[in-house]
Amino acid sequence: MIEPGAYQTALGANATEAAGFGPEHPQRPGYQRFWETIDTTLHPDGRADPQEVVDAILDAIDHPDGPFRRLVGRDAKGICDLKRENTSEHFEAAIQSTLGLDPALIDTT
Repeated sequence: MIEPGAYQTALGANATEAAGFGPEHPQRPGYQRFWETIDTTLHPDGRADPQEVVDAILDAIDHPDGPFRRLVGRDAKGICDLKRENTSEHFEAAIQSTLGLDPALIDTT
């Protein structure tokens, strides 16, 4: 299983969003702030070249006896380590703090 972090691809531009989640949706500003914050906080120099993911896929094909789970990218590895080393509550608080997100703005329903 290849688990990439954020890479410079057209995935977001090619994504289809629900018709009801347009610019006037009340949670749209928070959604946009979240992704802007992710990029400016975790990727201040831009997202990485996706060739690293291609190489990981090819390595998995060439070495099927390697690890089942393959984290690709600094952000994927860091987030996985953070989650592994903390309770869910501490993990969420750390992510919110790192990204400067106000927990009151996050709708968990």
